[in-house]
Amino acid sequence: YDALMTVEYVKVMCAESGLTFAELADKYFPAESRIALINAPAARDSKNDSGKKIKKDLTPQNKKSHRVLRKLIEHIGAIGNKNGALNGKKVAISDNYTSDHFKEFLNLIGLIKAVGGEYELYAERCDIFCHYDKFDESGKKMPEKKLSIIKSAISNGKSIVQIPLDELFDILGITKESLEQMPEQDVEKLLANV
Repeated sequence: YDALMTVEYVKVMCAESGLTFAELADKYFPAESRIALINAPAARDSKNDSGKKIKKDLTPQNKKSHRVLRKLIEHIGAIGNKNGALNGKKVAISDNYTSDHFKEFLNLIGLIKAVGGEYELYAERCDIFCHYDKFDESGKKMPEKKLSIIKSAISNGKSIVQIPLDELFDILGITKESLEQMPEQDVEKLLANV
């Protein structure tokens, strides 16, 4: 999930800045840093002389993708008419949708905030989970990655309402088409202080 969100974020940054991926990489992750990372000892899950496992710390680059997504969620403001349709509710959305609809996903966060809700990255902490059917090239329905997490949370006493994404659209007073026509969030501005 982090990798998919990072790819979508990079696409948006390239489009907004007019830079190629290579130019963007040089701007935010200079060649010296990349070379240092490549030349770093591969200590992850290797063993030292005494036989104890050594775990390599996450690099700042590895830590950043999830932090970036959390910052985006935190900094996106409410969009549209405010009402209490989702007051105090934490909403999570299927990776089947968010992985292919990054622009719309960011706007959904603002729309959810406008109606009193909050976007939750972790499905097991949400009150409402919005599922979305996605199909592969052969027409076979793809599995919902977060479903097992949700089932486990429910079996442990968490109350999670599962609804189709279209039902969330109804609650927010939007359609798929109107969401697609909304202007893109200014990702660079949102992440200026990350």
